[in-house]
This record gives sequence, structure tokens and C-alpha cells, in this order.
Amino acid sequence: MQKRLYPWETAGLLALCVTLLFGLWAERRQTALAENIVRLHVIAASDSEADQAEKLRVRDAVLSYLAPKLRDAASAEEAADTLRAAFRAIAAKMAEKRNYLIELDQRNGDGDLGISMSEGYAAASATLEASEETDLGRLCIAASKAFNEAAPSSLGTITSFCLMGMAKVLKGHTEADMALLGEALEGGLAKVMEKAGSKPGEKTILDAVCPAAEAIRAHAAEGDKAALTAAAKAAAEGSDSTANMPAVHGRAAYYGEKAIGLIDGGSVAGRFIFEALAEM
Repeated sequence: MQKRLYPWETAGLLALCVTLLFGLWAERRQTALAENIVRLHVIAASDSEADQAEKLRVRDAVLSYLAPKLRDAASAEEAADTLRAAFRAIAAKMAEKRNYLIELDQRNGDGDLGISMSEGYAAASATLEASEETDLGRLCIAASKAFNEAAPSSLGTITSFCLMGMAKVLKGHTEADMALLGEALEGGLAKVMEKAGSKPGEKTILDAVCPAAEAIRAHAAEGDKAALTAAAKAAAEGSDSTANMPAVHGRAAYYGEKAIGLIDGGSVAGRFIFEALAEM
């Protein structure tokens, strides 16, 4: 015959269970917190009132010195992680649109656009993921080199030029707001125009990216989402406008007036860059 528990015994067992569960939760919580806490233990020279007061003054001075630096470190990591996330998003978009870009480029180009863009951004993204660097300029330099090695094509070279131009503006920065991003992008585009001898209106990627850069600067004060949404819209409209332009550069230039009516593949790739960023 089973012995029935008295009410006080049942209550005691329940209390014990709750205590054990709470203890387990508290231990795990403490472990999780410990991974994100910097511990500071200042030891006084003695138990005297003067030494104890001095200990507290040292503690307060150290914390006052470290607090802003720790905040800056967290901000730097966040900015670098945002850049990595941006490259991941663009790489995923280019992989998704790879075949479409190949088909588009076959109409009046070499047909390798989808390959260059998907492999180039995949390589750049992988390089950033493997890096612990927080300087945004240096990250752009690393991405530029990786892209150029993985996508040795005309647009691959242009993309590398753009990233190097952006790196010059972002060098030394571990944080960037949308206004600085717009400035960096314009710096990158200036580098492309200098090196490639091209400008907007010539049926290239510039016809999508230049309007996007202008939109970012114009809408930066409205917040990241608004600025990137405006940039994606401007890039799409700029890309569509290339259908009415004769080709000036690359293999498409051989088609002359016959290229009118066809959207430039490079401009579509530019459109996809800002489409990916706006969707983040």
C-alpha cells in the first residue's frame, strides 16, 4: 500500500523542484552573461578606510576610461558586420539572378555577366566573412582584391575600381552612417569614371549606380531604409533608361544603333545591388 504524502510534504517537494529548476536556470543565465561581461577586480592594499577609498577611486577611474572604448568596439563590430551582411545579400541576389544576367548579356555582350557577378560577389563576401578587420576601408580593399581575382572581366574590374574608390573614403572609419556611405559610393564612382573613361548616359552600370548614389545622399537624413529604398528605385529607373541609349563601351558598342531597345546588362546588375540592399 502506497503511503500518501501529507500536504506539507507535497508543498516541500514542489518547493524543492522549483528551487532546483531556478538554480539550473540561474547557472545557465550566469554562464551566458559571463561571456559578455568584462570583469574588473581591484584589490586594496589593506582593509583600512583610506585604502578602501583609494580602491574605489581606481575602480571608477578605470571604468570611466574603458566605457567609451568598449562602446566604440561594439559599434565597430556592428558596422563591420553590417558590411558583411550587405555583401552576403548582394552575393545571394547575384546567385539568384545568375542565369538571367547571362541570358541578358548574350544579346549584345560576352554572355559572362552572370558568372562574373555571382562569382565575384561570392568571393568578396567569403573574404569579408573570414576577416576580423573592423576598418571599413580595409574591408573594401580586401573585397576589391577578392572580386578582381574571382571575376577577371570588364565589369569585374570596374567593380574592383569602385570598391577601391570607396575604400579611400572609408579608410580609418569603423562606423558609417548613410551620408558617409553615399560619399563613399560617389568616391567609388569617380574612380570608375577616371579609370574606365566612362560617364552616365553611355549604357553602362553607371546609369543605374550613379542615380542610386544621388538618392542615398538626398534621403540619408530619412534613415537607412528610406535611403536604400529610394536608391533601389533610382537604380531601377536608371537601368530601364539604358534601353534608349546607344552603346559606347565594350562589345555592345559594335552593335551601334542596333543596341537601342535593349537594356544594358551591367545596369541591371547595378539595379540588383541596390535591390538586395533595400531588401535587407
